[in-house]
Amino acid sequence: MTISFPAGESSSASAPAETSWWQFHRLPLLVALLLAVVTLGTTVAIENWLIRERAAARHSTVRETLVGIRARLDATLTANLLVGQGMAAFVAANPALRDDDFYTMARSLLSHRSQVLNIALAQGTRITHVYPLNGNTSVIGIDYRTIPDQWPSIEEVISTGHAVLNGPVQRIQGGVAVIARFPIAVPARNGQGARYWGLVSMPIDFSAMLTKAGIITPLIAGSTTGEERRQGLTLDIALRGHDGNGASGKTFFGTDSVYSRSPETIDLPLPNGSWQIAATPVDGWSPINQDIWTLRATGVAMALLLSLTGYLLTRHARVSAHGHKKTASPLDGDVSLLPLTTFFKAAEAEMATSLRYRRAVGFLVIALDCHQEHQKNWTPAQQKDVQARMMTACRNALRPTDLLTETAFGHFAALLIGANRDGAIMAADRVRRAVKAIPSPTDLSSTPLTASIGAAVVRDGDLDATSALNRAAERLRGWQSSHSDGVAL
Repeated sequence: MTISFPAGESSSASAPAETSWWQFHRLPLLVALLLAVVTLGTTVAIENWLIRERAAARHSTVRETLVGIRARLDATLTANLLVGQGMAAFVAANPALRDDDFYTMARSLLSHRSQVLNIALAQGTRITHVYPLNGNTSVIGIDYRTIPDQWPSIEEVISTGHAVLNGPVQRIQGGVAVIARFPIAVPARNGQGARYWGLVSMPIDFSAMLTKAGIITPLIAGSTTGEERRQGLTLDIALRGHDGNGASGKTFFGTDSVYSRSPETIDLPLPNGSWQIAATPVDGWSPINQDIWTLRATGVAMALLLSLTGYLLTRHARVSAHGHKKTASPLDGDVSLLPLTTFFKAAEAEMATSLRYRRAVGFLVIALDCHQEHQKNWTPAQQKDVQARMMTACRNALRPTDLLTETAFGHFAALLIGANRDGAIMAADRVRRAVKAIPSPTDLSSTPLTASIGAAVVRDGDLDATSALNRAAERLRGWQSSHSDGVAL
């Protein structure tokens, strides 16, 4: 019996070149990159959502805080303005008031209003009374028309007949104050309408008013710097609208930078205009806090883990699929029997892979023993039946990953992936026993079929697939020349 592998088949089998590193790893790397991009993209999307949600929540909180600040500041300012309005009403009802009447009324009005520094009464445009006298007597007798920086405000009060709030301004006596002025009108001499009589002017301590409203805290006890501490643990607050000019006025508390950081703003109405109050969080609308860093670290870790997992799984699938594709067999439509050409190509590819990963590859050449004389009398149908049964027996005796091909009637070749010497012998013995269990055609003989098997194991790429199969065939021929039903390695 002779087993040969046609030159065309063997040369075709050895033709495919070894797959390059990039070709082999391209798909696993692309899968890893895709998983990393998707994971990091999801992390960025979640981070942006968290930042937007946190900014929206902070805007809402700051807005609510501003409403409270405006309410307190408005209440404090109104309480102080009522002092001037009360004095203006008292003088209007008593235009011929005596000095004692003025001082008694002023003392009563200021007894509970610590933000009003003093009250000055002017008849016409000349100051006639002031309270308290201590430190303020020098202003008595001054005509406002001789004070250029104050006269426009006095003129506005006289011409409009409405109260005016100016400042804040730096006082000569020290400190910062807003100046409130209220006109005094008395009945006209002809009894028709009212005429201007004079005005009440009073400075209100600006810092004390802001402290009362809760915008700044009092001076630190024992401080030598004189700096006021803003309530800046959470908010950066600024006010603008000097002289009641609202959003178009200059900033007089805080810094202009607050208005450049997308602040929440709210207007405070004044007798002659408004102030605009603005606030931003000291650490910004969306601070990068521990939660964001934790999210970023988790996202990077997940990206690395998923990309590595995807790479390894795809690479494993590539290794498993490389050379393991099964094609349909011409024998009864079986899909586990490879055509000879495909078998050689798969064998060469597996040899290259095994060399790369330093593992052995086993080859079996299986031949039906032909010493029974009655076999030559089998009909084609019986031969086909025996061939099919033998193929099934070989396939069932091998592992699912092993490859099998048909070379001739009663002859098969098998590729044992990752099989060493012992593994090849065990596989061959399983095949031998499986073939022996196949009954002969019952109408010819009851003698069981037997097969002999030649085996070869390739290590370190010392043989190609064709040479390994020829080596196994030589072992088989040597065995069958004087034996049957055995394994030769």
